[in-house]
Amino acid sequence: MAMGIIASVAQVISTMRDLAHTVHADSPYTCLADAGGRVPQLEHLVGSGALRAFDVRPGNDARDGGMTGNQVRRVVGLTIRVLYPLAAFSGDIDATILQAHADAATLHEALFDPSNYDEAITGLESVSDISGPSLDPVTADEADDGYPTDLMATHTMMLYYRRT
Repeated sequence: MAMGIIASVAQVISTMRDLAHTVHADSPYTCLADAGGRVPQLEHLVGSGALRAFDVRPGNDARDGGMTGNQVRRVVGLTIRVLYPLAAFSGDIDATILQAHADAATLHEALFDPSNYDEAITGLESVSDISGPSLDPVTADEADDGYPTDLMATHTMMLYYRRT
């Protein structure tokens, strides 16, 4: 039974892939990088029109989740970045921002719901300190006008999981 950080991150990715969307329901989340060395990097898709492509990056080293330094529970920070092309929203940055926030609310609800992960299988006990999304406009290298082509939404969180 695979438990620990790898299984916990896999469960977060699985939860994101299963989310339903209110706008562009035919464009599910697609994981490009899962902290396992997979390519391409999300930055390579800027300007491509890829909707809801995301990657997961470790935010800090896994550390003990308790005060005594010898706890069974561990904690690790994760950063999830989601790409939203402005073209999918007719170039309307406000509509893109609203969609990113709507998706963030859905994501937060799903990740806080313990029924979305199986502690006995993954070891994932809880998710906390979710913040975001912080939204940053990004421009494709080949864009001549300098205007943003995409919006990058960044979410940060802490995963608490059982040490194996």
